[in-house]
Amino acid sequence: MAITDEGYDFSQHAFMPFSEDVLDDLELLKDLGLVKIEGEKIRLTEKGLEVLRNVLRKDARLRALMKYIEAIKARWNREPEKLSKYICVKYPHYIEKSLIKYLVK
Repeated sequence: MAITDEGYDFSQHAFMPFSEDVLDDLELLKDLGLVKIEGEKIRLTEKGLEVLRNVLRKDARLRALMKYIEAIKARWNREPEKLSKYICVKYPHYIEKSLIKYLVK
């Protein structure tokens, strides 16, 4: 897995910042039976949910992180176009060659 204290390295992509390492880790999680991919949605399997529950029971920091993630999802899942615009404005170096750079105009 590419997950480290430093996170992922992203590069420019046609639409948004992209990291091959994210896809590699997702494939590993799928191979381990922890996630399933349904179209554009990624969901935890029963096994994945059980692993998550066990980890969350033991780590208060991760419980706080999950609450933060849920808040982010609640905000941006309703308005994905605003998320795209936010990324374009906040990280302009990722969109120089992007097909969606028009969002910042």
